[in-house]
Amino acid sequence: MNVALQTAMVDSDSEYTSIDSSTATAGEARTVTGVRANFVRAVVTSITGGAGVIVQVLG
Repeated sequence: MNVALQTAMVDSDSEYTSIDSSTATAGEARTVTGVRANFVRAVVTSITGGAGVIVQVLG
C-alpha cells in the first residue's frame, strides 16, 4: 500500500502537491510541520489486498 498526503491552496487536482507518503501496512503516526494549505487530502496510490484504509488528520 502507498498513501500520499497532499495539500493545496485551491481545491483543484493540478494544485495539489505531495508533502509526505507512507508504505506502512500495520498503522503508524506521521507528523508534518510548516505547511500552509487550505485543503488536505490523502491519496491511495496503490493497494494490494486488505479491507480498507483509514486516514485521520489532526490539527
